[in-house]
Amino acid sequence: MSMQIRDGLKAITAAGTAERLVAADTLAAWLLIQGNAGNTGEVVVGGSTVVAAEGTRRGILLHPVATSVEMLPVFIPGPINLYDVWVDSTENGDLCHYIYLEP
Repeated sequence: MSMQIRDGLKAITAAGTAERLVAADTLAAWLLIQGNAGNTGEVVVGGSTVVAAEGTRRGILLHPVATSVEMLPVFIPGPINLYDVWVDSTENGDLCHYIYLEP
């Protein structure tokens, strides 16, 4: 059985509130996640305690692709359940793109 590369786009609906990356258990061999170039705020990835607000930030900041700070996407080795990955943003509607390897 071959593994498959899958992808997704997560819109953070409520800035300041941690949201799950996906809505159901999704097993992955690894995850690569990145902020969207058009974001107006900052997106952070982490566990259920993730916080995007600068003064109390918890997690890893996902810089947009087209910033002056060119950063690579965040790589999270697995195996991992994407349901256990959380994101937060400083602005409603900001996005993160992700790809993962489905076992």
